[in-house]
Amino acid sequence: MKNILKFTAILLILAGSFSCGEEEKRGIAISPLQDIIFERYYINYAWGYSHSGFMIDKNGLIHVYSQHEIIYSNNNWNFPDDNGYITEENMKENLENTTIAKACINITELHKYAELIALVKENDYSEQQQGADMGAVVNICYLYNDKTHTYKHIVLSAHGDWTRINNNPVAKIIDNWLNTIRIEE
Repeated sequence: MKNILKFTAILLILAGSFSCGEEEKRGIAISPLQDIIFERYYINYAWGYSHSGFMIDKNGLIHVYSQHEIIYSNNNWNFPDDNGYITEENMKENLENTTIAKACINITELHKYAELIALVKENDYSEQQQGADMGAVVNICYLYNDKTHTYKHIVLSAHGDWTRINNNPVAKIIDNWLNTIRIEE
């Protein structure tokens, strides 16, 4: 009887260890402080400036933006730095330049894809030149760092002058889902 109790206690401790690991992994992907989870945009500098798209927040709201003819000026929009990071403050400024769409994302569906972000890797991209003056449609997911209050943008795909595909299988799942989202303003 004592051996059964000891064995049961060990199993419970091990089970608790595995569930904590899963919670930690999810916490990396979706911090309670993280507002923006996904983004899809089009950008083109040829024949004038065009930058439009949408961001999806943690509540499933879709924030739409559109900037045109602000030639080579980032005054109205904050882009990530060369390492792919954008501060929480800059992200909030970007949100101030959006409107909320009529459509929204079902929260269960949103969490399904948001929880996959921790599994996306950035080390395997395929790149190929497609043309010129086409601009690019880019799909992104964000990892939030609670300590530095920064977002790390991870490119899932970019299609246009240059095609860049994240070959990570999980990245492809999220990318395919983002491609299905249609917006009504």
